[in-house]
Amino acid sequence: ITKISMQNFSVKYFRCPEGLRTDERIAEILKVDNYIFIPLNMQRILLVFNLECEEFEYYEFPKEITSISTLAFYNDMFWITNEGNRILSWNIKLDTVEIHEKFPDDIKLFYPRNDWFLNSAIENNELWLFPGYADCILKFNLLTKQYEQIKFINEEEHDEKVQEELKLGILGRFFPSKYGTVKKIDHVIFCLSSKTRILYEIDIEKNAVKRHDFCIKNVYNGKLYPISADGIASEENYRNGPESLIESLGKQSGDMVKNCLDENGIKIYSLFK
Repeated sequence: ITKISMQNFSVKYFRCPEGLRTDERIAEILKVDNYIFIPLNMQRILLVFNLECEEFEYYEFPKEITSISTLAFYNDMFWITNEGNRILSWNIKLDTVEIHEKFPDDIKLFYPRNDWFLNSAIENNELWLFPGYADCILKFNLLTKQYEQIKFINEEEHDEKVQEELKLGILGRFFPSKYGTVKKIDHVIFCLSSKTRILYEIDIEKNAVKRHDFCIKNVYNGKLYPISADGIASEENYRNGPESLIESLGKQSGDMVKNCLDENGIKIYSLFK
């Protein structure tokens, strides 16, 4: 965990205990009050970082939970999805797990992976689940236990089409999962589509959705692509595709993070200010 001070621009690193270190891909991370919860699926452990005393502790998964893909908290319960087609709720204090109704039968996986959902949020007694590789956004009412599917126009997915987009770099798609970025701010949820590169703004209180089309500025000629704003810049708009961007960023950052010194924040601030 990296702590960046916005007052003196310093950086401090906190490493998890030696026996818990892992190279696995971390799933959704959750902050609740002064605690950060980090699922470690290979070890079947929920790692907890206390922001006040800056120390780690952990809980072992109960037998009903094989892994965690999404993690949300409401009413003393963690609300979880994983490779299975059900929602689970886990009360850590009581060490109890409730398994809820399975997803509606007409929800399908559009890509050969089992992570149905990769991001979640809770607002107004409703759990919002954003794909991974499910073919829709799913909303679950925590009181009535009813599901509702949400689909946006032109966001339909098919395995063959995704494979083609990844291979050819069509519309700048670099990964198959549906929504790589999901962020909740107050009563609004933002989610960025990896297919269309459209940022959706979901206002839960107003029951309204806005879409924001993205353009990319070419770092070599200063032009915006695409002109129509119907997607994101294709790889051919850059000299060597995304490698050019990485190369450009590398020249700026230099050896900024070659080592893990505790006080490296001034360099980071100087780079991005």
